[in-house]
Amino acid sequence: PRPQNAWILYRKDTNARFRQTGEHEGKKSSLISQIIAEMWENERDEVKKMFFVLAKWAGYVHKEVNDEYRYSP
Repeated sequence: PRPQNAWILYRKDTNARFRQTGEHEGKKSSLISQIIAEMWENERDEVKKMFFVLAKWAGYVHKEVNDEYRYSP
């Protein structure tokens, strides 16, 4: 698998929080993705920056764990 980018990490984190609180329970995953995408677009720069830093760190970890991985579209 490819290393996770900032958007994917944000989506996973937000979706997990939704599951914990029961928010948006019973809604289709496509609708939840739209809600999270809108949240991402309106998110504060500081929060986005944190997820970009996490993505960079995740990339380093991914490289260590999957040394032979090469992206090929």
